[in-house]
Amino acid sequence: MRTFLTLGLQTLMALFMVSCCCFEPVPVDPQSTPIVREATIAEFNSQFNGTSPAPSFNIATFKFPASTASSGDLPNDGRFLSGPWSFTQTNYPLRGLTTNYTFRSPSNSLLAGDIIVDTIMITPTDTVAMIRVRGSLHRLPPNPALRTDDAQVVVREIQQFYKTATPDAGKSICATLDARAVEYGTDTSSSQTDYTIDVVENGQPTSYSYPANWPTDSKGNMLPPIKQPLTSDIGFYTLAMRLGDWFYYRAVNGMSFIVVVTNIQRGTMPPFIQRMTIKFAESYGCENCKP
Repeated sequence: MRTFLTLGLQTLMALFMVSCCCFEPVPVDPQSTPIVREATIAEFNSQFNGTSPAPSFNIATFKFPASTASSGDLPNDGRFLSGPWSFTQTNYPLRGLTTNYTFRSPSNSLLAGDIIVDTIMITPTDTVAMIRVRGSLHRLPPNPALRTDDAQVVVREIQQFYKTATPDAGKSICATLDARAVEYGTDTSSSQTDYTIDVVENGQPTSYSYPANWPTDSKGNMLPPIKQPLTSDIGFYTLAMRLGDWFYYRAVNGMSFIVVVTNIQRGTMPPFIQRMTIKFAESYGCENCKP
């Protein structure tokens, strides 16, 4: 009886381990070919001129696909349909207070998709796209061969990277990339905020400001800046991207990708909207860690 009980417990433990733990991500069969797709993302701009959207109005955000059957989506962020996103929360952060919020663009934690292009700067000496991501990102080493729009070259360089990269001890290259990826791509918040938070009491301004002297809970922890949607970080983390830059990215949907910046340009017709183009492929078969 005791033997059966022991075997039963071992079986339950094994099932528990399978159901709750993730397997080690490993590269796909080297004979497989990465499927390269393309997306172009315009600068985010929620500006209105009176009751009409500005000529360069664009509230699209790029969302990575969940399968190779798609090239992703460019969903509009409906919160900005009428211009900057404004809303009010009553009795927050303390009872009797009213907080008015205005966002001209979404912070990383509030992105509707995976990427927005915040700003593009084109000068005679440099071309830079400042982007904001919601997932986790790890920059890959500079590779001059990727200053191209050739999908075959992108495939070749992805394959070569997986053949020659040195993983961390005891890990596959996929697990190494995932471990090195940082939420929002960096832990350094930019000085830009692009939002205002005004706290009033009985219609009169108060001295509360976020995060300088924001109220705390009973344990001394700072209350979230926004009650709903609940988020503890509304910081803006922008990343500079140039032609040929590439990175590993863990998307909001759990998929992982290798992404290459292949074009940053100014539109050829008024209002000359600026855009960034990327080529991307699933991260060469790095299996996703799912329960």
